[in-house]
Amino acid sequence: MDTLEDIIAKAMETTQKMQAMHAKKHATIERAELVRKELTVKDAVEKIRCIPDRFRTVVATMLADGVPPAIAELTPALDQTGTAVPFLTLVGKTGAGKTSTALALPVARYMLAYAATYGSVEGIVAPGGSKSHATKAIIGGTVTAWRFMHADDICTCRRASKLGEEPRAVEWGMAHHPLIIDDVIGQKDQDGDLYRVIRHREENGYQTIITSGLPFAGIEGAYGPQFARRMFAGVTKLIERKP
Repeated sequence: MDTLEDIIAKAMETTQKMQAMHAKKHATIERAELVRKELTVKDAVEKIRCIPDRFRTVVATMLADGVPPAIAELTPALDQTGTAVPFLTLVGKTGAGKTSTALALPVARYMLAYAATYGSVEGIVAPGGSKSHATKAIIGGTVTAWRFMHADDICTCRRASKLGEEPRAVEWGMAHHPLIIDDVIGQKDQDGDLYRVIRHREENGYQTIITSGLPFAGIEGAYGPQFARRMFAGVTKLIERKP
């Protein structure tokens, strides 16, 4: 039979354990609150180094109140695995917001992943925004890896390169993962470099966002059926206005 001293000692031990559990719980809550306060859109935009300066304010404004459902619903297209092609092609008229939407997606993935890491923190994700696909890997691995290239730079790069050398733009287009290829609008791809980049990325399953002012028929007419098939091999989204 336990003595009075044993009973008191066990009671104190139980109390200490409960206090430690409460302290840990409060620390978690405080940390979540700290994350909510620290995670501003500006911070997220700065994490994505590929965003051109002239788009930073635009992207920050788009995500100022959290990740809109229109943006959140596009992010799973880049997380497809297996036989699916992780291409997201954004099509729309000039000024519709294709480029800003493309640039907002890496920031949105960062914000969603950050929120998911610390649980559902009110104020980070807009109502209706999905974060089920967000993982810590997005923060640690791909968040700063995004690169941005103009399609025209790929189409014209060989003219400025030395004979026999692979143009740097082609090397970047094939190697960078993930990548945004902006404004595929029927440029003359006389050396086939843009097609080579897109084919390489499709064959290797590299995450790619492509923006274009031309629908499938327009791309097919400008570049041919094989080019069009590869460019639209993944998910296609019509952008009519900025989310």
